[in-house]
Amino acid sequence: ATGAIMLQQRERNPLSHVTTAAVKIKSIDALKQAANELGAALVTATTFRSYQSGLKCDLAIKLPGCQYEVGVQKQKDGTYTLAYDFYGSRAKLKEKFGDGLAKLQTAYNKHVILAQAKAKGYTRDRCGSHRCR
Repeated sequence: ATGAIMLQQRERNPLSHVTTAAVKIKSIDALKQAANELGAALVTATTFRSYQSGLKCDLAIKLPGCQYEVGVQKQKDGTYTLAYDFYGSRAKLKEKFGDGLAKLQTAYNKHVILAQAKAKGYTRDRCGSHRCR
């Protein structure tokens, strides 16, 4: 589903709390690594769980012990958006991924940068520091 379709669905159901993060995902591999780093799993899905059932997605981020999921929705330009619902008892998503998915976005950006650095020949030692080889 596109953001426009989701917005139309939200307008029909004013109780829905689903929103889209202000990030464009270009690397599914980096997103998977970020989700894993935060204790979640990126899985293939056609819908994701939220207050409003049946919202379409291409992938979902599942967090153990949390009823709701983050929907990963492919856009026409080939990038992906992240749709989520932090409402009520589902605040565990917010606690784990940060307000507006900020922690997830930070982890995603880190993994994108690490992949780019590796492609340019940089390595990372066991202490976590970076050096050129």
